Amino acid sequence: MNFFLYLPLYFAKDQGFFGFVPDKYEIEIIKSKKKTDNSAYEMLMGTSDDYSDIMFAICDPITVLNKGLKGKFKEPIILASLITNYAFWAVNHQTHKVIMLKDLGKFEKIICYEPGTTSYAVAKRIYHDANVKKPIEDFIVTVQPNSELTRFTEAKPGTVVISPDLLGIDALVGRKESYNIEFAIGTTEEYGDAVITALISRQEILNNHRELVRGVLKALQKSLLHVRRNEEDVVDLAEQTLRDGERAMGALKTANDYNVFPESIETKRSHWERAVKAISLSRNKTFSEYELCESFSMYDKVVKPYCHMAKEIFHETCIDERIVPNALQEVSTVRFWKKYIFAFVWMAISVVPFLYFKLLIQFIIIPIVIGSTEALAYYFKLHEHRPLRMIANIMVSLFIITICSFALYIKEPFFPDHIKYWYFIIIAFGTFTYTFTIFQKAYKLE
Repeated sequence: MNFFLYLPLYFAKDQGFFGFVPDKYEIEIIKSKKKTDNSAYEMLMGTSDDYSDIMFAICDPITVLNKGLKGKFKEPIILASLITNYAFWAVNHQTHKVIMLKDLGKFEKIICYEPGTTSYAVAKRIYHDANVKKPIEDFIVTVQPNSELTRFTEAKPGTVVISPDLLGIDALVGRKESYNIEFAIGTTEEYGDAVITALISRQEILNNHRELVRGVLKALQKSLLHVRRNEEDVVDLAEQTLRDGERAMGALKTANDYNVFPESIETKRSHWERAVKAISLSRNKTFSEYELCESFSMYDKVVKPYCHMAKEIFHETCIDERIVPNALQEVSTVRFWKKYIFAFVWMAISVVPFLYFKLLIQFIIIPIVIGSTEALAYYFKLHEHRPLRMIANIMVSLFIITICSFALYIKEPFFPDHIKYWYFIIIAFGTFTYTFTIFQKAYKLE
């Protein structure tokens, strides 16, 4: 297990975030026997008494697809996403130029983890895409987790390694100029924005221990938000716990730059479908259209019914932490400036025929109304409350229309009445259309 990529889990434990879990439960983190996704999933779904206390597993959610759905009392459910990007980097001795993923097939050997792991699936994909002529066992060299970089340094220059160990990679590249981070797997279309690691449980656990499930989800969501912000406590934990800990800050920044850790624990359909396609491409034979449809439809069975809980916890945690989500913050900033631009565009329409008073209204009053509305929304964290946000937008629109219509009744002998009315219609139509368009964009966070 790569501790760094599971940092949100261990940070939640270290900071006591699992205090959201009722007192009658005790959270313990254990490693699966074989340290693979398959092993973790089998322990969760196993019938042995040794595994009776295991209520959650953190592993690749596509394992559910590979293993299939179990019986009535062992139905898997995917509750949260913890990694949404293939956090693997290809390191080599600068012997080949790598532009595309399949270019890694130019190397004589590729080092990765054992079958059943995500890195092996990527290596297998490279083998097939590059149409490597040698047998797969001669091309792919499998090792135990945390030993891949050591094996790589002992290998010949014609070898490349796929590793998620950002700290080790950073230390390796920093020590010797002959090594180079050649390719970030997560930057490819196939492996970017895909759910790689998720929190999985069973249906009866949710039915019988709902407060436990909510507590665990809230702890992980809070931890993810702290990790995403590169907070000092997160860096301190990494530095104290990990080897090469002095490189923790740089490694964490790299991980966040590549969106390895998601902002929200919600498992989105697009992330699931990308993961399905990626695992399909790594096999000897890609899925047929029917198989792809079946795999996509599994989202509706094991993921979608629980997304509302993840989304609800995300919003609750953002409000508790007084955080404006990145997706909403970006669109809110755009909306803020677009509203100013909108006000000045409408003002420009009437610059010539309108009197100084009307220019004053449009230059000062309207921007003040728009700006103060946005400021109040940010201060009171209203961005999470859609009804209130909609009411605010409508009130601003009505106020602008009222001001403009009031200005029309100022006597201007050189300005015909029918033109005034057309001007009012344009203002009204433009204001309402723009407001509702921006409203729809702002809350389309999928």
